[in-house]
Amino acid sequence: MWIKRVPVNIAWVALIVGLLSACVAAPADDAAMRDTGTHHETDADASHAYVVRHRLHTGLALSADLLKDSPLAFVLALPDEADYYEIGLGDEVYYQLPRASTSQLRRNTLAARAMLLPTRTVMQVMPLSGHPKDLPHTDLAPLQLTEAELTALMDAMVATFAHTDAEAAWAGERPRQWFFHGNRRFWFRYTCNTWTAHALTEAEQASWVVKPIRAGAVMRPLLAR
Repeated sequence: MWIKRVPVNIAWVALIVGLLSACVAAPADDAAMRDTGTHHETDADASHAYVVRHRLHTGLALSADLLKDSPLAFVLALPDEADYYEIGLGDEVYYQLPRASTSQLRRNTLAARAMLLPTRTVMQVMPLSGHPKDLPHTDLAPLQLTEAELTALMDAMVATFAHTDAEAAWAGERPRQWFFHGNRRFWFRYTCNTWTAHALTEAEQASWVVKPIRAGAVMRPLLAR
């Protein structure tokens, strides 16, 4: 029996590690990460809000103009000024692991822990060095939002920040990377992609019977428009 169960166990470990690795995929300003997707000239060029996919991870990018006078305006006080800010959620420990100095064994162990046990979260905010369409990404989906939909999107996003003060942020290891404590628990039923999907649902941009945990499921209805 044990031998027969080995492939299944290996498959589960691979799935767990893969899903959590999604939520440490750095946004576009990380020079070490080069997504292979290309930008398609569509409504994205006229939008100020985007869903950004970096391989298995998704986040939301909003222009500084949209953030002004909003519940998320506090991110504008971060030391790195930008025209766009990308925001995402991840496991507190795994999301901040130093890439170069962390062994694969430790990464896998912490990945399994975070996916199987509800763990603390952090919110990552990246003041981007350019427009989202001009930075590396796997997929990019523009959002055309009414004022009410934008308000709903931002309310859902800010609700997962434990503190809404730039002084509560700390710098990550990558340039232009900042973290805030989150108030949700991370596990395989609530990942970075679940967070993105929830915000999109609140803004009536997409809906799912079950909130997705994979990046592809988040992007599919948006790219099909």
